[in-house]
Amino acid sequence: HSAVIAESGQLLTFGNGESGRLGHGDTRSVAGPTVVASIRSSVVDVACGWKHTVCITASGDSSRSLLAFGSNANGQLGVDHVTVSHAPLELRLPADELATSGAPARQLRQVACGWRFSAVMTGSAVVHNRA
Repeated sequence: HSAVIAESGQLLTFGNGESGRLGHGDTRSVAGPTVVASIRSSVVDVACGWKHTVCITASGDSSRSLLAFGSNANGQLGVDHVTVSHAPLELRLPADELATSGAPARQLRQVACGWRFSAVMTGSAVVHNRA
């Protein structure tokens, strides 16, 4: 699957929809770029893993949020309460890990995903991963 950020800040995903990795609320595959309608804020970074997607959004007050969707079979979404999410979930980094990085919501900088893991870099250049 693939994800792109439009100039408007909208997230568009397409390809294999298995495990909800496209974030459209279902598991259907989509042939062409389609807006992830449930994301209302501008997307500033996105990464695709094997069966999951993670993105950072920014709102008008410059706060940022971390969202993830798709398979969580190996904990790659960063939550313990679901095995699959067909729609974006807002994630929180552990408070103790954020103590050195200042205001956490404004410090999210970049995301990366691999086959069964996700990582986020904060403004203090600390990398937090979940696998």
